[in-house]
Amino acid sequence: MGKKLRLKHLVVGVGIVAFVAAGGTYLTLRPDPIPTGTSTTTALSTVPSSTWTAVWPSTTSAVRFKSPTAATRDFCKTFLQMKSLLVGKYQSGDGRSGEVPVQTTPNGPITTVMVRQLTSDESWWVLGAATADIVIQSPQALSLINSPLHVSGSSTAFEAVLNGTLREDRGGKVLAAFTTLGGANGTMGPFSRTVMFPAPNSHYGSLVLTTRSAKDGSISSASVLRLTF
Repeated sequence: MGKKLRLKHLVVGVGIVAFVAAGGTYLTLRPDPIPTGTSTTTALSTVPSSTWTAVWPSTTSAVRFKSPTAATRDFCKTFLQMKSLLVGKYQSGDGRSGEVPVQTTPNGPITTVMVRQLTSDESWWVLGAATADIVIQSPQALSLINSPLHVSGSSTAFEAVLNGTLREDRGGKVLAAFTTLGGANGTMGPFSRTVMFPAPNSHYGSLVLTTRSAKDGSISSASVLRLTF
C-alpha cells in the first residue's frame, strides 16, 4: 500500500507539471558552501509557473539544488525538522523525476521524498513525501481546499498519535496545528479529523502529517501533500 501511494503522488505531480512549460531566467549557478557540495544557490529573477507544484524550496528564496539528494536532505532538515537523517540513493523515475528514501534511524520507518527537475536550470524540487506509516485518503494531492478541511486515512504511530500541520507558502506560516489518533504498535488504524483554518495569504500550501519517536519525541516519518487554496 505504501509503494502504491508513493507512485500515485509521483504520477499526479509529474502529470500536472508535464502540461506546464518550464521557464524563468536564472543567473549562473554557484556552489553553495554546504560541505557536501551538492546544493547550489542562484539569484532568482523570475519564478517559473511550473514550480507551484513544489513544496520545497520556496520560490521566494534564492536556494536551489543541483542534486535530488541535496534537495531531499534540506527539505527533511529545514522543512520537516528531522533531527537525524540517513539519506538513501536516488531512484530515478522518468529521467527528470524520482524519489529518495530517508530514515531517522537504521531500523526506523522510511519516508520517501518525491523530487523533480521543474525548471530550465535543471535544479531539483521536492513535490511531496510519503510513508507507509501514514496513508492519506483525503485530501488529494494538488486539490483545492477550503475551511473546514477533512483529513482522513490510516496510520500507525507511537501511542497512536498522529501530528499534523497545514501550512501556507508565504513565510511558511502554520495555518493550523492538530493531532489525531490512528493505529499503534505497527498496526494500521483509521484516522479522521476536521481542521478549521483562517483565510490564507498564499494560493498554495502543504499538509504535513508526522509520527514521532517513542525515545525522544523527534519526528520519525512524514507524509506531505501539496495543496491549493
